[in-house]
Amino acid sequence: MDHSKLKQALLKGGIYITIRQFISLILSLLSILIITRHLGPTHYGWSVIALSITPFSTSLADLGLKTYLIRKPGECSPQLQSEILFFLLISSTLLIGIVVLTAPWIASWIKIPEMALILRLIAPSILLDSCAGAPLGMLERNLQYQRSSLAEIGAQIVYSVTAIPLVLLGWDIWSVIIAYLLRALFQCIVAFALHPIRPIWIKNLEGLSTALNFGVSYSVSQWMLQGRSFVVPLLLGKFIDAQTVGLVGATNRIADVVGFVRSVTLQLGISGFAKLQEDRATMRRALKQGIIYQSLLLISALSIFSILSPIFVPFLLGQKWLGVVTLFPFLGLFSLFRGISELYKLVLYSMGKNLDVIKFHTANLLIVSSGIVVLCPLFGTWGFIIAEIISIITYFILHKSTARVVGEISCQPVFLLLVCTTPALFASPYYTPLITLPMLLIGFCIAFLSSKELRDSSSALIGFIKFR
Repeated sequence: MDHSKLKQALLKGGIYITIRQFISLILSLLSILIITRHLGPTHYGWSVIALSITPFSTSLADLGLKTYLIRKPGECSPQLQSEILFFLLISSTLLIGIVVLTAPWIASWIKIPEMALILRLIAPSILLDSCAGAPLGMLERNLQYQRSSLAEIGAQIVYSVTAIPLVLLGWDIWSVIIAYLLRALFQCIVAFALHPIRPIWIKNLEGLSTALNFGVSYSVSQWMLQGRSFVVPLLLGKFIDAQTVGLVGATNRIADVVGFVRSVTLQLGISGFAKLQEDRATMRRALKQGIIYQSLLLISALSIFSILSPIFVPFLLGQKWLGVVTLFPFLGLFSLFRGISELYKLVLYSMGKNLDVIKFHTANLLIVSSGIVVLCPLFGTWGFIIAEIISIITYFILHKSTARVVGEISCQPVFLLLVCTTPALFASPYYTPLITLPMLLIGFCIAFLSSKELRDSSSALIGFIKFR
């Protein structure tokens, strides 16, 4: 596919993904406003732990095979698709068994007896999500985002229309578990309806071996990323309490909702950067521009929410969620770093530098987890914040790894933007919006006046939004 057709396909795909993410944004807001409010921090913390273990298990079962289907050079035969599906059936069944067997030990370790039953009930979602990855991967391979969106948006709708009524009826944590299972079942059924694949016994060992060789190297980095989402709630639950897990989980969820553009960039980039492997100069320019665009959007959205959160959070979620207001400036900033890092990782993945991504995720996980173990018993939740601040050094390592592949990338405009806007972000829990909002506007003005590159990028971004 030539660059003009690729650009057209990606723009069209971007529209579908943006629509999908916008609908997801609305459903997530409903979830936060209703489900989170009624569960409370402690029981929401239980759901955070359970819903971090199952995606991690799904990632272990998947072994990167969905991404292999998206990125495989040349044709992807029906036989290979069927053999990959058969492998996913076996691997996900094994992971279900492991979760069921280890559930009592996990519940005992974090001192939440109810967690054993919760994990056993939610375990079947591992098989459903793993198997759905095969047809969804093929749809994304063909840039058929409008079709894959049907499965994913529909699944989120099923989750919301199930969980919200049940939680209002008093089903508490069980409303989330039932809704999560029905979501997985719906997505799996629709995915196979849109791109039918039937499992067959593995005959072509060489083809599957090639897929696994790619998948394992890709998956190790994803395991580290998923492992972070899995390990952090467990450690927070162990060394602090489930209420803190709930507050941190809700704050991260809000940050993800506010910065929903991150997931659009990620999904487009997997297909887009992979097709620019031979043009490093173009890739470097696209990466630099993407970093500035992403920073402008995320800093604006996260800062505005943080400034308004002292008003909105107690009104919409209740006084028991006030801890979100204090946590958000820090976790919002960490969300920004994660959003930018996703662009770097896409470039490294597309260039086959999976090991560099593995090193980044490993270092990040080790710093955060060891920080929690050492600092949380002494400083509580602030120990977790300190550990996250220390882990920022790993993002500079990721930057250097990417620069070795595509050439040096100047991040001066982004650093300037951060320096000028973060004072308003961190002042927001303690001062009225009448003070912090002008601080933010002044910060943006100083940044734009100091950087022509920021001015040009802002104009281009506004023009693109108007055009769309």
